[in-house]
Amino acid sequence: MFRGAELTRLLTSAIFLVVLGMLIMQAREPRNWRWLCGEPAAGGPVAPANLIHGRPADDAGGASSGHWFVKKGPQSAAKKKTPDAVAANTARPAEPASAAPQRVNGKPLDLPPPPTGPTDLDEDERGAATEEFQAVTDRTLELHPEEMNAYWRLFSWVQNQSLAGLSKRAVKDVVYNDFIQSPDDFRGRLVAMELNVRRVLRSPATKNPLGIKNVYEVVGFTTESQAWLYFGLTADLPKGMPVGSAVEDEATFYGYFLKLQGYYRAGAKPDERALAAPLLIGRLVWHSSAAAEARGESFSQLFWVAIIGAGVLVAGGVWLVVRFNRGSSAVAAAARGRVLPLPSVPIDQWLRGAAEGGLEVDESEPEADNDGYGDGQYGGRLGGFRSVGKSDGSPGGNGFSNGR
Repeated sequence: MFRGAELTRLLTSAIFLVVLGMLIMQAREPRNWRWLCGEPAAGGPVAPANLIHGRPADDAGGASSGHWFVKKGPQSAAKKKTPDAVAANTARPAEPASAAPQRVNGKPLDLPPPPTGPTDLDEDERGAATEEFQAVTDRTLELHPEEMNAYWRLFSWVQNQSLAGLSKRAVKDVVYNDFIQSPDDFRGRLVAMELNVRRVLRSPATKNPLGIKNVYEVVGFTTESQAWLYFGLTADLPKGMPVGSAVEDEATFYGYFLKLQGYYRAGAKPDERALAAPLLIGRLVWHSSAAAEARGESFSQLFWVAIIGAGVLVAGGVWLVVRFNRGSSAVAAAARGRVLPLPSVPIDQWLRGAAEGGLEVDESEPEADNDGYGDGQYGGRLGGFRSVGKSDGSPGGNGFSNGR
């Protein structure tokens, strides 16, 4: 069916189609194109070009920048507060907890541990935070000095509560537009966000009354927000969670909303308007098993596609080789069966033809023509030979070519 060169070309084409199919599957993954356009397809997140806290710390934990990227500028005396004021507010003793657990119908309630310090549950704390929130400015690219009191107060609320306490109290039905349209209504409110994390950077903390050494900046998006990002700040990153500018993980962030943080998308033009992302301060729960399972599922799909493609390719190659060998054998057998016998010519005629110029045996296929000599017994012309000696019209020129 196929000759050697044709079979090789066919197998090469089949291998090319398998490779092309695998490339198409990989091209469907948005993360494979971030290097090209800076944002994934299908409404994925846009990587921010700026950092909230300036340059992050190095891998060894040292600070590449001595302090935060905070805009220097004048501030009013009414809004200016010293770190001592924050320390005084956070130094209040914890509210006494009942020695016996609360019960309903004789069964203990599943309550989180009580706070170890002042939180937003304290009325005085809420009042102090409300006053400090008046100094917060939305959509700025930097953290201003007058915003740091509210900044550290939210960190103290987080540190004084357990993760279980934060998760039970957090509001889970807040969407991106709620923060954009009414930031003042949500400032200082505890919310929960299911984030697709795309960047985790570590920055050194300035001197603070809480003793925090590093702050981790977590950037991601939710299924609802799509291309619109969230910024989360935490002092406690889950153990083993990757840190870097190209992270692909899933996590739940429980935190307090501080402000709308301004940022530019990667590759933004000089005159392009800054985007806004809700900035949360809280704790992070890393879903490492879900991320590993998603990566394993993607690898498993690719592996089985490769195995099936290779199996189809091998089976097709074997079938083609067998088919080619059978066809070659049949052609060779047919050729051997078509060997034509030598023409049977009376010896006297053969000698006369040879004496007058030689003979040339014509072994062409029988032809039907109008002179009545196409049905000879031995194929070719009747008699199977013709004279080739003379061409001047003498008897040797064409004599005895038909055996007469």
